[in-house]
Amino acid sequence: MIIDTHCDTLTKIFNHKLKLYENNLHVDIKRLKNFHGFCQIFACFIDPEYKACAKQYALDAFSYFKTELINNKSHIEQFTTFSEYKRIISEKKIAAFFSIEGGEAIENLSDIDLFYNLG
Repeated sequence: MIIDTHCDTLTKIFNHKLKLYENNLHVDIKRLKNFHGFCQIFACFIDPEYKACAKQYALDAFSYFKTELINNKSHIEQFTTFSEYKRIISEKKIAAFFSIEGGEAIENLSDIDLFYNLG
C-alpha cells in the first residue's frame, strides 16, 4: 500500500483547467496507474487571493475534481471509508481522497458537515 498524503494537483488542474488523466504536474492518472494499491490524497489549497470566497472556491474545485473522477472512473475512484478503499484497490484502481488545506473554506460549523458529505 502506497499513500501520498498531500498533493496540490487538484488546485492546479482546477486553476488551469487541466486534465487529471495526463498533465505536466507532479501527479496524474497515467503515471499513478502503474502502482497497484496507490492512494492519493488530493488537497484543495486556498490561495490568499481567494480568501474572501474560499468556501465557493473549494466547492468549485471539488466539483471540477468530481468531474475528472467521473471522466476517469475506470482508473480512479474517490473513497471515504476503509471498506471503499479496499474495494477500489481490489479493482486495481487508484483510490482518491479529497482534503482541504487550512480552514479558510469553513465559514461556519455547518460547513464541516457540508464538506464531509461531499467526501
